[in-house]
Amino acid sequence: MAEAQPAVAFQFIVTPEGWNLKVDNHALTAVFMSGLRSWQKSLTWLQRRFITGVYPATWASWILVFFIILALQFADLPPTYHINRFVSSYFSSTLNPPLDFYLASSLCASILWLSFVLISRWGLWCLLQYQGFMFEAPGRGASILTKIWAIVLRLWAGRDFMLYSFQHALPKLPLPSLKDTLRRHLRTMRPLCDDEKFAKWEQLSKEFEKGIGRRLQLYLTIKSWWSSNWVTDWWEDYVYLANRQPLGFSSSFYGLDNLLYPMEGKVKPAARAANIVHAMLQFRRLIEHETLPPLLMRDTRPLCSAQYVRAFNTTRIPQKDKDRLRHINHTTHVAVNCWGKWYKMQCYYMGDLLRPCDIEKQFKRIMEDATSYPVNETEARLPAVTNVNRDQWAETRSNFFASGVNKDSLKAIEDAAFVVVFSSKDFIFKENEVGSADESVQRALHGDGHTYWFDKSINVCFHPNSRMTASVEHSWADAPVSSQVFEYALYHELRSHGYTLDGHTMGDSNLNLPNPLRLNWDFTPPLKTFIDHSYRENTSACKDVDLRLLYFKDFGKGFMKKAKCSPDGFIQLAFQLAYFRDVGQFHLTYEASMTRLYREGRTETVRSCTVESCDFVRAMCENPRTKSKDELKKLLQTSVKTHQELYKDCMSGSGIDRHLFCLYVLARYMKVNCEFLEEVISEKWRLSTSQTAVYQMLQHSVDWRQLHCGGGFNTVDSDGYGISYIIAGEKAMFFHISSKFSSAKTDSVRFRDNIQKALIDMKELFD
Repeated sequence: MAEAQPAVAFQFIVTPEGWNLKVDNHALTAVFMSGLRSWQKSLTWLQRRFITGVYPATWASWILVFFIILALQFADLPPTYHINRFVSSYFSSTLNPPLDFYLASSLCASILWLSFVLISRWGLWCLLQYQGFMFEAPGRGASILTKIWAIVLRLWAGRDFMLYSFQHALPKLPLPSLKDTLRRHLRTMRPLCDDEKFAKWEQLSKEFEKGIGRRLQLYLTIKSWWSSNWVTDWWEDYVYLANRQPLGFSSSFYGLDNLLYPMEGKVKPAARAANIVHAMLQFRRLIEHETLPPLLMRDTRPLCSAQYVRAFNTTRIPQKDKDRLRHINHTTHVAVNCWGKWYKMQCYYMGDLLRPCDIEKQFKRIMEDATSYPVNETEARLPAVTNVNRDQWAETRSNFFASGVNKDSLKAIEDAAFVVVFSSKDFIFKENEVGSADESVQRALHGDGHTYWFDKSINVCFHPNSRMTASVEHSWADAPVSSQVFEYALYHELRSHGYTLDGHTMGDSNLNLPNPLRLNWDFTPPLKTFIDHSYRENTSACKDVDLRLLYFKDFGKGFMKKAKCSPDGFIQLAFQLAYFRDVGQFHLTYEASMTRLYREGRTETVRSCTVESCDFVRAMCENPRTKSKDELKKLLQTSVKTHQELYKDCMSGSGIDRHLFCLYVLARYMKVNCEFLEEVISEKWRLSTSQTAVYQMLQHSVDWRQLHCGGGFNTVDSDGYGISYIIAGEKAMFFHISSKFSSAKTDSVRFRDNIQKALIDMKELFD
């Protein structure tokens, strides 16, 4: 094994004739290069910390200041005169005249440069406080002030920024006033309540504002002063890590391939996996070296980059009551689940990332080995243990994976960059056949309950027909980050890597690589019993998932922009119309918006069911209709505008639900029973929606068929729907619709039809 070479670098042998020392030059070279790479990493890390720490200034600016001071020194002009006297008086006995001259120049340059650094960093912080651009139309619709701000920010920030260059300058998430949050909350409850119930909400709200709410708000204000973000740590701990439900059916989500780009029959699965894995590891290198440029909203305003650090090498460790995230700074291997058999595969050789052709060679070796002996049913079902109650998995992990071969094999999986899965089932998608992908997207979500290692941050699955899907654990980051990973991988797979005519990766592998390591397990009878129980539990839960895919190609973003409507607001309004037609009433609707304009920001909830949207839906559902097409169009545009304002409020820190959530957490800490907060937390989100970001780091000129088709998640409420959607270019959209078969109130096929009909009916208002 390659890992054993350093151990035999020296051989010290004692014999009756004396002692003999043998040295292996190749092993010594490997040891030396390993130490050299370690020092290089340390120095590179220090260099990055320095560059980020002085940004937007640069080390080159110090040299410029030094030469300016040097020129002033020759002229014996201020500000160097007094510094020159100071240096001469203290160092005249130890330094020669030329040295004290240059030392004075260096000191003066350093003082002025550090002052410049502080001023420039403060100036950047001031520029990033501006939020006016959020409430103005981009481009020509922006005000003079916003245009000036954008120009100054671009000039101030320059172009040589790194991934975390702006982190220090990002503003903190503002804490809304209690009065404003309660006012907004009441407005969102108005369309969902009759007069009696709404009067109760008003009474509870007043009592809370005048009572315990003031005290809770005070404590939360102190937290907002003290912490970098007053909501993110609690949101991560109590919404994700403290959640005891199986991950695959509660918080994890899936992502799909570029389904509209032809792959079937043209590319080998091992080659496809090699190119994708190579591109993902390149993306990881950009994160580790901090050379990935931060995302810029409207090409100007940077977003928070804190979530990227845990995209790879991260595992959710099950623990009693609350899990924890474990992140390793760097790892050189991926874990591979090939048709129910587990392997540890190195992706680096002598410190360098393997080429795609080398990675394909290793995947072929794994496939050959996996087919050389029969499947162990217990090993094939092993991943099911990561998709049961978290306390049960924590106890099992402690009892059966704490020592021996199980501990070593589990460590190989948990320390991997991510997990690669080879499935035995094709991913079926037929562009012109509605429902063709339904069974496949269900497997993409739950992997039949025993395919994905749900604890890992990312699982990438490759199918026999060379299609790709992915499963993402949610606690480490939100969907836009993982979406960006796959967007990068899919783009570079075709543009940078490519395939030969016979479907293999480019190039020939000529490295003598060690075989991937087969992982072994010790399945004791109690462990086998638990694995079998987990498998049966998962199989039963999988059968309850009603997940459907809608490829809508009647129109896309192009029409909605032409109609002068926000695409997101237009789609959300279609959901309200479809849902009312589906169940005959309105319910609380969740839409995720991002708060990454602020340091360590994650998400906020947009309550999409509004007074204006309900007015439009009722008017559309009248039979016969009493309003003209122009009146309906006006109601539609008013509703879309209201939604757009709500979305911007949430992005700018004026949301409702994260504020109320943190007040509830404080009440629990204080062991205070608050009827208002209990009612808020117990509200049912019958519609849970989210838009998948696209074109995050690529130009819009890129063919959208080369990008992914979004992904989805399981429904949040047992009697509700979960909807994820992606606007695929100017003329198409994908919708991922989930519900439960066990609910008599929902039907994903019916709701898919209602969404399609709602979109078409709304478009007809503009014809």
